[in-house]
Amino acid sequence: KGNKRKEIVKAEQFSGIENTTQFGAADFAFPNIDIYENTQELGGRGFTSPFAKSALITYKYFLTDSTTIDDRFCYKLEFTPRRKGDTAYTGHAWIDKETAGIKALKIYVLDQINVNFLTGLEVNQGFRMTESGGWFKDYERMAVLLNISENKEKQAVRVIKTRTLQDIEVNKPYDEAFFKGDQLEIADDAYKRTQEYWAKERHEELSETEANIYKTVKRVKETKAFKFYNYLGRTVSSGYFNAGPVEFGRFFQTFSWNALEGNRYRFGMRTNPRQFRDKFLIEGYMAYGDKDKLFKYHLGGNFHLKRENNKWHMIGGHYRYDWSDYNFRNAYMTHDHILASLLRRQPLDNLFLIREAHGFYEKEWVRGFSNKLSATHKTVYSYPDSFELNPEVQDTTQGSFETMEFKLKTNYSIGEVFMSRNGGFQREQVDITAPVITAEYTLGVRGLLGSDYNYHKLDAKVSQKFTSQVGRTYVIVGAGKTWGAVPYPLLTIHKGNASFLYNQHGYQMMDDLEFVNDSYVALDFRHKFDGFIFNAIPGVKKLKLRSVVFA
Repeated sequence: KGNKRKEIVKAEQFSGIENTTQFGAADFAFPNIDIYENTQELGGRGFTSPFAKSALITYKYFLTDSTTIDDRFCYKLEFTPRRKGDTAYTGHAWIDKETAGIKALKIYVLDQINVNFLTGLEVNQGFRMTESGGWFKDYERMAVLLNISENKEKQAVRVIKTRTLQDIEVNKPYDEAFFKGDQLEIADDAYKRTQEYWAKERHEELSETEANIYKTVKRVKETKAFKFYNYLGRTVSSGYFNAGPVEFGRFFQTFSWNALEGNRYRFGMRTNPRQFRDKFLIEGYMAYGDKDKLFKYHLGGNFHLKRENNKWHMIGGHYRYDWSDYNFRNAYMTHDHILASLLRRQPLDNLFLIREAHGFYEKEWVRGFSNKLSATHKTVYSYPDSFELNPEVQDTTQGSFETMEFKLKTNYSIGEVFMSRNGGFQREQVDITAPVITAEYTLGVRGLLGSDYNYHKLDAKVSQKFTSQVGRTYVIVGAGKTWGAVPYPLLTIHKGNASFLYNQHGYQMMDDLEFVNDSYVALDFRHKFDGFIFNAIPGVKKLKLRSVVFA
């Protein structure tokens, strides 16, 4: 009745990557390929199905064979892309003569298709006819080859997933109460099953090669070469040097410069997020500028709380005294990042000097629906050549103003999937086609802990990705409004782009602090053609250029 789904996981294991199953990486590497859908997501790009309604534009077909499979007479239909480099499959399907349903399928990706880090893909699927006369996928084997270089024989990661289904029942009525709660339920001991359990419960016995994988992985992890490259990879990706239970960094922010601080020197450290995974992360730094002559600092922590079905549940906070661009929320490209200093087109002199105490509580109630409640006290200081208070306008003569604000953020999306980062203390949303709705309400209370202003803010946005044969389209529609008389740092400060490179988080033709307002409506549109245009131009494909339009 309706389109309802419930999945109960009794056991799961993943060999080779630590705690991958608990944070969605396995689902990202192995997307669900429904060949009857018009497009499928692979490596972040949309692949056209050979059975899509408009597939004749993309594929060439050949009827090459016929045979009997499981007492069903089938035809072999082979297919291949019409143009090299198109995001389409090569392979064949066995088509049942009587029902025209797919009995078996084999698809793979040609070398000419330029997908980041994906150098090989092969998928085998088998289908079984049910008592109702419909076909149901009961077998799937997917092999993915990932590589950071062009050499397939070196630095490659090969990942294989085999999925079998038994005891399939169709048209069986379920009580409505069965579907209440989470769509995905995970047993408490799902990731702690013994080898005896797996030997008993597997539908098929492991081959000798598969059985040796676990031993091989353990041996590889003990080699000096693996330990070296593993350490190097983690250091480069995180920006921290590991030293046992603590890490030092980020080295991208150790030295930078701007017009307000001059040369900025920063020393930071944190607890090792992998060693204290699922527990806590404490981090801090100290910084000094040879122009402003100020010592800046930050100390904060995040703590995992008890989780059910691996849903996000965290509490944390921080205290800091530092320069800030206030409303910009990209934590990976802050104002003191060395690349920001190198690529800046003009002197950075529009930061705010802020003292801030912040605490939050975040909980994912059901998958795809979460709330984050936070409280923040800020003191924003007037500083020469940057933000300066105007006594004729501001209701203060202290050279600063204070705010005490509470925020409630709500995030909702059907089928939302996250990848874990930073040892499980940060989440990054995986591209999905369902809309993602985010709303945030802010309340400022005058008189509380010295706060100078009463105000209300409401921001909301809807983002969605559309995948088609001509590429991927990303659309974000947002709006916001501030009620109350407040200084401009408390309004919405839209992020410009002060660098030489394209920045998808900001407005490309606008500088920082060029435009500030109390009400807005915003549209962000991006479309990636995924080779639809350049693949049709001889010689251009070898340049591996991308065609993108945005507004």
